[in-house]
Amino acid sequence: MDRAEVVVAGPVRARFRLNIVCQNCRRSYARNLAVPDAADAPDTIDDLVESAFLARQQFVCPKCESAIGLVTAIRQMGEE
Repeated sequence: MDRAEVVVAGPVRARFRLNIVCQNCRRSYARNLAVPDAADAPDTIDDLVESAFLARQQFVCPKCESAIGLVTAIRQMGEE
């Protein structure tokens, strides 16, 4: 599974790993998502799923570059 890193400048409220399946070529890939520390930023998986922050994210398949993907799993990552 391919992995993409998303870097956020400044403080981070929470980090998540999203598993995504491309709806064009059916390839699975993962994306790390860092949520900036803002007043209404999601800090749990439930909050992330319901948030506008997740809805605004753009996913691009690393193989076929399709922008249509299905999030199949979300895992909250601990601090490193």
